[in-house]
Amino acid sequence: MQITWASVSVLLYNYGVVLSAAYITMAYGINDRVTILLLAFVFAVFWTVYFEISMVDKIVPSDGSEEKS
Repeated sequence: MQITWASVSVLLYNYGVVLSAAYITMAYGINDRVTILLLAFVFAVFWTVYFEISMVDKIVPSDGSEEKS
């Protein structure tokens, strides 16, 4: 696997997603595992939609110079 700037961007984006879900569970003192998993799923859906709408065009070159493998 070749590491590109797009790969680094996606890694940092995903790190932010995980931290946002973790922060909410800590801030509200949520300890129930099912609630945490459901909340994490909701955050994952939200951030995935946001990524597809707003981020893909910014990190993947439109000229096709980086191919998926």
